Amino acid sequence: MTKKELVDQIAEKRGMSAQEVLSVVEDLMKLVKRNVAAGDSVYLRGFGVFQSRLRRAKVGRNITKGEQLSIPAKRVPQFWPYPHFKKLVEKNG
Repeated sequence: MTKKELVDQIAEKRGMSAQEVLSVVEDLMKLVKRNVAAGDSVYLRGFGVFQSRLRRAKVGRNITKGEQLSIPAKRVPQFWPYPHFKKLVEKNG
């Protein structure tokens, strides 16, 4: 499903214009990105948690040259689904 399809379905269900729904969806995405980037977690009850985590530094290997290289630690976004959501996906998968 694309963002446009999501917006269209919500607009149809709620009797709103697609432009109004698009504005709300984009605001939600901006807030989630801004808060996760700042190191905060975003809890959406019944859906899941968006957060950032530190991926530790590690030693990698360049397979073409056979030499080791250092991969630095960095922060990455992460999503943890709530158990009800996870069970729903597992049941229908």
